[in-house]
Amino acid sequence: MTIATDERIGEIVGASPVSRRRVERGYTPAERWIAELNDGRSVFVKAATDDQTASWLRREDRIYEALRALFMPGLVGWQDGERPILVLEDLSAAAWPPPWTDERVASVLEML
Repeated sequence: MTIATDERIGEIVGASPVSRRRVERGYTPAERWIAELNDGRSVFVKAATDDQTASWLRREDRIYEALRALFMPGLVGWQDGERPILVLEDLSAAAWPPPWTDERVASVLEML
């Protein structure tokens, strides 16, 4: 059984998952899922698997709450507890470099 149960995800986002797929990329032992919801949305779910990842997720939630910046995924919801769950905007359909095009490099340089 996974930490990020459909019931807990539903409590956080107000809609029930109809499907989900595990996200295998990344550098954390936390569970990571893309959940498709019955209201048509999809969300990125990150769930703690131990005390260390619970601590990391609490810190990450505080950062999302404090910054709410345009360059970050939107915070959809949060549930603390022994094994916290953080739910973010699903950016899996976004463009992720590489490749770095001349336009993307120029955009980053302009922002800097």
